Formats: sequence, C-alpha cells, structure tokens
Amino acid sequence: MDTTIVRIFAKNDQHMFRYTKFLIVSLFLSSCLTSALPVEASGDNDRPKLVVGIVVDQMRYDYLYRYEHLYGNDGLKRLLREGFHFHNTDYPYVPTYTGPGHASIFTGTTPSIHGIIANNWYVKDDKQKMYVTQDNSVEGVGVGGKEGRMSPANMLTTTLTDEWRLFTNFRSKTIGIALKDRGAILPAGHTANAAYWYDGGSGKWITSKYYMDELPEWVVNYNAKKQPAKYMQQAWETLLPLEDYATVATDDDVTFEMPFTGMSRSTFPYPLPVLYKKLGNSLIKNTPWGNTITFEMAIEALHHEELGQRGVTDMLTVSFSTPDYIGHQFGPRSIEIADQYLRFDRELGDFLRVLDSTLGKEGYVLFLTADHGAADAVGFSDSVKIPAGLEKGELFDAVEDALKKTYGRDDLIEDYRNLQFYLNDDAIRSADLIKDDVAKIVVNACRTFPGVLFAHTLEVYLNTEFAEGLRGKNARGIMDGRSGDVIVTLHPSYLEMTWQIKGTTHGTGYSYDTRVPWILYGKNVPAGETFEAVEIIDIAPTISNMLRMGNPNGNSGVSRLPLMLKH
Repeated sequence: MDTTIVRIFAKNDQHMFRYTKFLIVSLFLSSCLTSALPVEASGDNDRPKLVVGIVVDQMRYDYLYRYEHLYGNDGLKRLLREGFHFHNTDYPYVPTYTGPGHASIFTGTTPSIHGIIANNWYVKDDKQKMYVTQDNSVEGVGVGGKEGRMSPANMLTTTLTDEWRLFTNFRSKTIGIALKDRGAILPAGHTANAAYWYDGGSGKWITSKYYMDELPEWVVNYNAKKQPAKYMQQAWETLLPLEDYATVATDDDVTFEMPFTGMSRSTFPYPLPVLYKKLGNSLIKNTPWGNTITFEMAIEALHHEELGQRGVTDMLTVSFSTPDYIGHQFGPRSIEIADQYLRFDRELGDFLRVLDSTLGKEGYVLFLTADHGAADAVGFSDSVKIPAGLEKGELFDAVEDALKKTYGRDDLIEDYRNLQFYLNDDAIRSADLIKDDVAKIVVNACRTFPGVLFAHTLEVYLNTEFAEGLRGKNARGIMDGRSGDVIVTLHPSYLEMTWQIKGTTHGTGYSYDTRVPWILYGKNVPAGETFEAVEIIDIAPTISNMLRMGNPNGNSGVSRLPLMLKH
C-alpha cells in the first residue's frame, strides 16, 4: 500500500491508521501462511501432476530405523530426509489384515463403515465364505477361473481415488498395482481405470471385466517377457555379507522359521531354480523379486498410460505384497525379511529417480505407509523369555465341547474365522433355544481358554459406546451382517495360526500390528516430522485437503495439514 496514503489517513483519523496498519500486517501474514501450505489453492498448476500411494504389506514402524544403517541414501532415507514423517501412526481398529488396511488407508474410515471387516468373512444368508474382493458377476481378463473374478464391490464407501476421479469429472486416471488382488483393487477404488494383480498360476498380470474387456497392449507385452521365470533362475543370496545382518536379525538357522516346500531348513542361499521347478510362478511372491516385478509394472503404467503427463493430476496406487509373504514365512527378526527390505529400499530409490526424470522432482506427491505390522514369531519370543502362545484351533474345539455338554448338540456353530464365532441360527431355532443363551455359553468358554484376554457378543459391541482401548478398536472393526456373533481378543503375542505353526502372523490391536510408517513426500511438502499421535484413516483426508477436494463419503479421519504447518 502507498505510504503517502497511510500518512494522510494518520493525519485525518488515528483510528484509520491503526486499521490500515492492521490490514498491512494481516496481508503479510496471510501471504506467508499461504506460501507455507503444502499445496496452494489456486488451480491445477499448483497441484502435483501425480499422486503415488505406496502401501508396504506388513511393514512395522521399527523397520525404518532398525535397518537404517544398512539402507542406501536414495530410498527410504531420502523420504525421511526430505519428506514429512508422522512417527506415531496407528490403526484404530481390529483386525489388522491386508484387506481392511488397504481399504482404511484410502477410504479414511474404519471397517465398521467401509465394510471390509477382514480378508474374508462368512455370509449366513448364502452359507458360504465371502472373499474380500470376490465378485462372481465379472470374469477375469488375462486368466480364467476365480483368480480374475474380482472387483471392489464389497467396499461400501468411496475412496480418495474415487473422489478425485469425481472431482475431475473423470478426466484423471487411477491405476492400482499389487501382487495381491486386494492390494490392487481396494486402493484404486470403484471408479478406477484399471487394477492389475499377479496370477501365480500363469505368472502373468491380470485384471477383470469390471475394468476392461482385454488387457492393454503394454500389459500383454510385459507378460510376454516372462520376468518371474527369469528372476527365479538365480539363487537368493543376501545382498550384503551375511555377517552384516548380525546387528538386525536372528541367526540364519533357527527352528521357528518356515522353510520353503522341499527344504528342511530355512537358510541362505536359497536354490530358487530348484524350488521354481516345484512351486512354479507363485514362488516369486516369497522372494525379493516379487517387489521387483511390482516396481516394473508401476513404471510400465507410468510411461504407457502417461500418468501425470496429460495436464491433469492422476493417481497411481502401488502395494508391495512380498514383505507380507516373506514376513509370514520367516518372521520380523529374520535375515530374510531384513534382506528383502534392503533390496526394497534400493529399488525404491530407483523408482523415485524414474518419477523425478518423468515428472520432475516437484511434479508429484508420494506417501508411503503399511496395511499392518506383524508379531514376533512365537518361537523367537519363547527363546528370549517373552510370554507368547499359539492358538491352532483348540479354541473352536473348546467352544464346541462346552456347547455339547450344555445342549447335547455339535451343530450350534456355523463358522469360525478371524477369532469370530458365527452361530447357527437355524439349528438354534430348531432346538428351541434362545440365541443369547447360546452366545453366553460361547463367551464363557472363550474366557476360560488360555490366551484369551476377553470375549464379547456382537450385540454388546453394537450397543455399547466403547471409545478407547482394545474394545474400542474391536467396535470399529465390526459390522452387523458381516461380523460373527461372538468376537474374541487374545493376549499380546498370543497368535491365532490355524494354517501354519512356524513364522508369524498379524491381526491384533497391539502396537506391533497397529503402528506403521507414514511418510509424505513431494511437491510443496515441507521436510519435518511429528511425534503427535495420528491414525491411518487421516491419510485420505490429508491428501484430499492437499488437492482441495472433498473427503471420501464415509470419512472419519482428520486432515493432518495443520500438524505439518507447525513444523
């Protein structure tokens, strides 16, 4: 403002001078604040060309720092150095599985609202299991059989990716990529242009007719290279000398890891060519090269679909499933999982360089997070005198025994999965029993079982306002019509592993499963960190705010841009 005008105002009216001075200061502060915002508000030119959402399947928060001295400088360290890190990001619900995790990251809400309560659940009306992305109304593209009959239809809310497609009136593109169908489909949302996942039987990337009638030429050409078969013609040896892993992992030869089929021990080097002859194209999922082909597909999509290169912001979601396969098999203290993360880190650096060269360093926004963590292998915990246990199906037997002793029947449980008991309503009615009474017998039988912390009926969770603690997390993880009639919670480090007895699993509400990384990086994102508590459901509204659009329609998360502005 012209200072002469200010002096004239000051002579005529001292109050006007104060007002004008206030106005000048306010405009200055407003300008400073606007320039500090992660994304300015004026239009497409201020938005990134591409938003990349990376989900690492089964990545515990401590992996960022346990292996830090072994990482290179261009991958995870670059994100930590130049991006904004939310150190205390937590999952606010149980169960912490792959399907619910991916859905919650991108919908900004919990299973109690988006409906993805597990990787599979039981449907009483149909008397059969429902897989999380199962859709029998569509056929596979690139493969026959059930592997391709997939879509996001079971997810009941929109995603961040959906809302952006709607906001741009479908001018933008969204593509999802993962070895697992659920890791590709759920993040990409209902309105995605495409989602591609890996079929271990054929060794090819596939999709379904929910998205398209035939694979694009670039996917056909990539499949024709037969990369999985090529990568399996080498031994899996450690990236660094074996002794370099001594500070971050257990010994190579331990009894609580699960060997590959056909091997008696889980030790390096792994003879992948020999194993490939027995296990085929699925083998790559349990090796670091599962990440490699995922990165390759993401880069192919970036170039051939011209993502971020068409004058409108596009979205690319990439989920890395291999850490979960290796983590289940060997556990989070293994050399195998450490070696996998060191290789992932270096490939991430290469991927960032591709994004830089294609879009420019200020051309994209990327976030990296995980769908869940993992518990220590029970054998490892036992070896260091940490209380732990294994539930291998005995709980179901104990409950059935209790019901048989009480009612003389063994048909009152219709299904048991995800630590949830589905009562047989037809059998209960035919026996002239009261369902609440049967449920109480189940609850009491569970409470007396070793390893069970507590158990409650679905009705208790639906009709009680549990806000905090494990009960609150359970309440946010269930949905009437999809969840079981009795929900069980185990003690810490007590694992339900009915499908394997070595290695490890996840799914609880404890910190080893719920605390995961969240790093935001890219255009207008300030370098910094916060140790304030945030939740995984905050990612979607934060990105939505950065893009200046609406939140997903079931959103219950909170934008964390204010935390970024503090630092």
